Amino acid sequence: MMDSTPQIIRGLSEQHRAELRASGLSDETITASGCYTENDPLKLSGMLNRKYPKVRGAGLVFPFPGMNGELTAFKRVKPDNPRIDQNGRKVKYESPSGLPNRAYFPSQVRHILTDAGSELLLTEGEKKALKASQEGFPCIGLTGVYGWKSGKGVDRLIVDLQPIKWRDRQVRIVYDSDADTKPEVKEAENRLAAILQLFGAKVKVARLPHGPNGEKVGLDDYLLTHDRTELRKLLDGAGDPEPPEEAVEKIKAHELDTAPEAQRFIRKVGSQNGQLLLRHWQGSFFGHDGRRYRKLTDDEMRQRVYSFIEPLVSHINRSVIFNLMMCIQAECQLPSTVTIPSWLDGSDREVIALQNGLLDVQAWLDGSDNCLLPHSPKWFSTTCLPYVFDPTADCPIWRSVIARNLEHDSARIALAQEWAGYLTVRDTSQQKCLLAFGEGANGKSVFFALLRALLGAENVSSVQLEVFGERFQLNPTLGKLANIVSEIGELDRIAEGYFKSFVSGDAMQFEEKGKTPFMAVPTARLTFATNNLPRFSDRSLGIWRRILLLPFTATIPEHERLPGLDKPEYWIDSGELPGVLNWALHGLRRLRENGRFTDAEACRQALEEYRTESNPARAFLVDSLIESPNGTIVTGDVYYRYTQWCEGNGYRRLAANTFGKEIVRAFPKAIKGKAFNSMGERRDGYHGIDEV
Repeated sequence: MMDSTPQIIRGLSEQHRAELRASGLSDETITASGCYTENDPLKLSGMLNRKYPKVRGAGLVFPFPGMNGELTAFKRVKPDNPRIDQNGRKVKYESPSGLPNRAYFPSQVRHILTDAGSELLLTEGEKKALKASQEGFPCIGLTGVYGWKSGKGVDRLIVDLQPIKWRDRQVRIVYDSDADTKPEVKEAENRLAAILQLFGAKVKVARLPHGPNGEKVGLDDYLLTHDRTELRKLLDGAGDPEPPEEAVEKIKAHELDTAPEAQRFIRKVGSQNGQLLLRHWQGSFFGHDGRRYRKLTDDEMRQRVYSFIEPLVSHINRSVIFNLMMCIQAECQLPSTVTIPSWLDGSDREVIALQNGLLDVQAWLDGSDNCLLPHSPKWFSTTCLPYVFDPTADCPIWRSVIARNLEHDSARIALAQEWAGYLTVRDTSQQKCLLAFGEGANGKSVFFALLRALLGAENVSSVQLEVFGERFQLNPTLGKLANIVSEIGELDRIAEGYFKSFVSGDAMQFEEKGKTPFMAVPTARLTFATNNLPRFSDRSLGIWRRILLLPFTATIPEHERLPGLDKPEYWIDSGELPGVLNWALHGLRRLRENGRFTDAEACRQALEEYRTESNPARAFLVDSLIESPNGTIVTGDVYYRYTQWCEGNGYRRLAANTFGKEIVRAFPKAIKGKAFNSMGERRDGYHGIDEV
């Protein structure tokens, strides 16, 4: 929020705004939905993963947020001039090719998804879900009557719907009014109800009445002509779903042969075109979503297995699920020697996963135009940046912001750029952590918001440094690109030891509750912002050589601050992230060429002051002594004055031998030897330094 640059808001044409208003959506709901107009056929083609003819005109774009509100790569488009399908019907909405179905979560819905005490509606389409949620009826939108279904074959909920707490929840399915006259729609409705009932939901089907002339009515249409009380009455009177048609006779669970069933699961669910999409590593299952692997919770995996066998098996119990999961694990187990990330085929190619492919980092650094590879399940990684790679993209807003916030200091800007690039790749070789500090409105929160947007929320952890020595605390950082924390406090010696090992990339023990501990190499680069610098107890170089101190010393006047710059959402909506990535990659190139981060004078001076302030003995020495080629000191005399200084200033003094080590640390050119005291006595001392 430190720049006067105008905020970017995606445009919505008056035609599209009028269309949304005609569906009963308020301007507040429209804005919250993030809908926008896209006129560029190339961008629309990129969203849909197929050609978008110009004749289709502009498209009304519906971004799909996940359960946590973070935008996904999935967008649906409503063309101004829809195409006609083979049955002569208009295709009003276009979904992306090659991507699985996603659920549409209006902002009013997300907070109740884990609260089974709240009623939830399911309907077809985004506008209908937005209208119902706006009117106080939390509603999830499906991309079609089978939009809840994952793939072909056995009924399974899509990934978006699996984490929702269904047990004992009141659920109402509200499809269009023609569901009663179309058997195929009614069957989809009944099958959805059946699978939700398996998860313990209390499902009813609400039937909307037809229009005055028998026309089809959707949930948004109904709410245009009926008030909330009437909809409430209709929902309360909803009926029980009919059982879906049984495809085959079920076998009893005790008759199930789990080994071949596990192989069938792998073929149908855990693989594609002969490539495994499901892996088991270090006690957890990981599923490939087309771009990266996602760690599956035990509950998610049990749900997948249950959904897979339920249409064929009766009397399912926990033992059957457990045995089947063990067999599935054996089919996709990775050796403990595998690290994350890595190529499972042994390749050493360094890549960055983005929405449109894997960026070959070395090829990009070498200036190749052919540096984007297709996604592959052979790349075992849990991270994917939430935008596309565009080699032509720029970021003028960000360049202006960072230049202003770092006072046009080219060295500090270069360091920030190199750090951003360093975070995008899997590299801990620099053995550094970044500590950004400064009080007040100085811009460091803007830099951190940009980093979070650049890397993506799912690729960042936020474990406080103070708890690094505690059990289970490191596990959330594994596989992440960065561990970003906005404020840190004082550290104890145990946490300092973990800090040094973590930054150095040493193999460390990671442990998840209820699972066996394992050794792995840290992946997240530590990135901290703070108003008050923490005090380290370690006086050696072990801590200080690992710290990059980036001071934010500017004070941004109130009239220049733009609300929102310090939020990742601003940079996501700005459209500049592909350009920011290019900016960061240029920083990475400079880092690789120089072999180290830019040595900014302001950073070096700030680190020296920080180190001195954190070590009272060092502060005394640099104030009392000075380098002098012909100078000598007697250690005992200096130590006596030091003890007096400690007593006068309330510090605990170091032991004499430890104090001697501090002299060497503060003045590395000093030579240990003999010197004469004021009495003419020959005593232990140092040459090359003298009293001030």
